[in-house]
Amino acid sequence: MGLAYIFFILAVGAFSLLFLGRLKILREIISAGCSLVFFLSVIFLYGRRIAGSFHFLSFQFSFSLNPLSWFFLLLISSFMLLTAVYSTAADFKKENLNWFFFIFFVKNLGMVGLVLASDLLCFFVFWEIMSIFTYFMMIYNGREKDFHAAFRY
Repeated sequence: MGLAYIFFILAVGAFSLLFLGRLKILREIISAGCSLVFFLSVIFLYGRRIAGSFHFLSFQFSFSLNPLSWFFLLLISSFMLLTAVYSTAADFKKENLNWFFFIFFVKNLGMVGLVLASDLLCFFVFWEIMSIFTYFMMIYNGREKDFHAAFRY
């Protein structure tokens, strides 16, 4: 299992929630299931050193897993799993929760890419993904004070 598998889990979870997340039971299963698979995959990677890269538009993005990045992956996956389990029990009164969970998964994808980045370009790209989708999570409720807080962010 390589690093591409980690990104694949989060991307499949994000787009599954976007297209299939309108039904509450499906949203709960996909969110908790993908978070659990992601958490177990991170635990499985303990003690391994993996490096990889891919090319996109003539740029090379490099990733590597070491003990420090594994620790932060464990933190990200743990909080993601806890949030997904909590969200199954929470009673949300908002419409379009599939967008919220899509934003949540893509933000976590950005955090994972940030932790695994081996070069400055990759670090910057995933920092921007994480920042932009964190902004969208902050303004999701649409209240005036949320917009002001997100603007300061």
